[in-house]
Amino acid sequence: MFYCKSLVTMTELLERAIARLKTLSASEQEAIAAVMMAELADDRRWDEAFLTDRL
Repeated sequence: MFYCKSLVTMTELLERAIARLKTLSASEQEAIAAVMMAELADDRRWDEAFLTDRL
């Protein structure tokens, strides 16, 4: 299967952040993951509310 390299690589900063997260306890990882997922969902809602109307 063909994958575009830009779709399967992370930035160096993100890789460092994830490496640091791996050193945390499971409960700390879950808490940070929940915040990240909420932020991504909020970004999606914002885009849907304000960007798709203008396309």
